[in-house]
Amino acid sequence: MLSFSHLNKQGYEILIVTALLLLAFIFRVVGISFGQPNMVLFPSDQAGNFLPLESAVHPDEYFYVAIPVQMAAQRRLNPDFFENPSLLINLNLFINTLTGKNDKSLNEITGQSQRQIADFSLYIMGRSWSALGGLLAVAATYGAVRLLSGFYAAFLAALIVTVSLPMVQHAHYATTSSMAAGFTALSIWSCVRTLKIKDNYRKAVMNLILAGAAAGLATGSRYNAAPVAFVVVLTGLTIVIQDKRHWTLVSLSLFSIPLAFLISTPGTVFAFRKFISDIHYISSVYLEGVNISQVTPFGLYFEIQYLFVVALGIPVSILVVFSVVLTIWNIRRLHIHIFYVFLIFQLVIYGSLFLRTVRPGHSDQLLVPIIPVLAILAGLGAQKIFLALKVSRELCFVSSIAVVIWPMVFSISFVKSISITDTRTLAQEWIYENLAPQTSLYLVGAYNVSVDPVRFPHFQTYGTGASFPSDDKLCAAGIDFIVFSDALTNDAVRTSAALNEPVPNEIFELRDRLKRYAVVFEQVRPPQLGNDLFMHTATVWHQPGIQIYQLNCIQTSGAGFMRMEI
Repeated sequence: MLSFSHLNKQGYEILIVTALLLLAFIFRVVGISFGQPNMVLFPSDQAGNFLPLESAVHPDEYFYVAIPVQMAAQRRLNPDFFENPSLLINLNLFINTLTGKNDKSLNEITGQSQRQIADFSLYIMGRSWSALGGLLAVAATYGAVRLLSGFYAAFLAALIVTVSLPMVQHAHYATTSSMAAGFTALSIWSCVRTLKIKDNYRKAVMNLILAGAAAGLATGSRYNAAPVAFVVVLTGLTIVIQDKRHWTLVSLSLFSIPLAFLISTPGTVFAFRKFISDIHYISSVYLEGVNISQVTPFGLYFEIQYLFVVALGIPVSILVVFSVVLTIWNIRRLHIHIFYVFLIFQLVIYGSLFLRTVRPGHSDQLLVPIIPVLAILAGLGAQKIFLALKVSRELCFVSSIAVVIWPMVFSISFVKSISITDTRTLAQEWIYENLAPQTSLYLVGAYNVSVDPVRFPHFQTYGTGASFPSDDKLCAAGIDFIVFSDALTNDAVRTSAALNEPVPNEIFELRDRLKRYAVVFEQVRPPQLGNDLFMHTATVWHQPGIQIYQLNCIQTSGAGFMRMEI
């Protein structure tokens, strides 16, 4: 029979874990509907149940939301897209089919931009998978550390995963990083459980199968999550070393890794050439900088810098370093759990393979799959300190909260940013209220204002200014107003500062050009922590500064136009 004091302790832990999961849920759900357009303003898109082209969503979400709509319309199971694995695409295809959301015919979507063919409700559905992946990461991280150490170590580790900005930010997108982190944490938890019950061989193998399947699904979410498979393999080898008679069954259980990956991304077999082609392309983007304007050979440095300064914060980073150093110091004395070594080995493999990108500026998502691993090490390091200093229970709890305030502030700032009205929506409201129908617009820069093409005919360039047409061409095209988004120019300036490079000339040329026009509307970026931080993609995808300029043109006596100075 359980004692009353034990029941109190157990109830206290359940209460804390419930509160922790609730906090994680709030961080991942608040603002999840960001970018939802007012379809009343887009009658031409509303008629076909299409998403307005410049809707304020994450730029990569449409891969995982729109491709399932295409697959259903074309009645095919091959996504024909393997720059990332297919698990999320296939999940969305399955759920959309069950709910009747894949109802567009091939004729309806033919000729339509891929970014438009999925209505916004499908984006919410896709983002829900990411939110669930984030919650899984929190729960599995807590479970893994609880098996390895004490309650406060587990609490701190799970709290880090709960509030870390990359975990919170990417859980709001219908992309794959958050799910990869969730399955990575699940695989690690199952590996720890396997080692804990390795004497019960049947249960150990079942847990190893689960660990392998989770590793396969992590890789089926993001290729760069694959190093967690090394942890599974090392766990299996540990069982075999204990009793060599079990090597056959352990080997078979490890087969769950490739099996789960193939189930999630069957195109690796049935569309092998396309799979290899896309793998080669996406690898060349990250490792060689193909089609990237600003690259650096110091990507690993910038990834670690962002990890320590933003994702974890300095106090948590110190705990991670302390845990790693302590593990290496004690490894020869066998005074450390062998699983700690497995985790460090995973981090070394991951860093050497995937964090050496030459395009770190838009690669913060590479950190997401390893944050649960780092959180586990931080929690274990904190527990060593708590025990060595004989810290009271109350102080352990307060200290755990104190060390995560740093990363939590970044996450709070992000959630607040996507929860308020976007600057593009404010500019859109001004356009609809102040400009007459059939006013022609020229949109300069990506992540710009979305307007109905029938009501406001418009053209757009997506770069930082190099393709900006001359005044004569703008006037000849009948352009009345220029709408400028500073998302990419602001990012280019801060990237140049971080890389210690001169700002591209086209930025200065663009700014000088815009100064010649009259500003009729300006919406500055709202205050957000990280606006000037390199790699802080939240300040690229969300809340850009918007300016609207009037272009007054008069027709000359000849055949052309000239711009009238104001």
